[in-house]
Amino acid sequence: QAIGLFSGCGLPWAKPQGMAKVDADGNDASAESEAKFQPSLLQKLLRLLLSLVSASLKFLMLAGSCLWAYRIRQISVQKYGYLIHEFDPWFNTRATKYLAKHGWHAFFHWYDYMSWYP
Repeated sequence: QAIGLFSGCGLPWAKPQGMAKVDADGNDASAESEAKFQPSLLQKLLRLLLSLVSASLKFLMLAGSCLWAYRIRQISVQKYGYLIHEFDPWFNTRATKYLAKHGWHAFFHWYDYMSWYP
């Protein structure tokens, strides 16, 4: 028996000649048997294993990215200790008090002499 190059792809013109299955009524039984194909237990286990490996890799990549982001944020704490450098809440408090006391116009023309500017 010769097997065609595209015999398993399901295309009608790709079936090799002389290999069509015929039932008792003379109808083509190969299409019906292909529709009833059930994957074997080994195929089901391989698909399950592949999906588990895929899900595990996705989870590990997400967890690694989160850990990497956390470590990047902790670099300044490791170098300088627990000091607040950027977005100093003392400046924000002082600016809010000045804004509340003097208004918007004075606030936008205000130079804070207690802060260091680069």
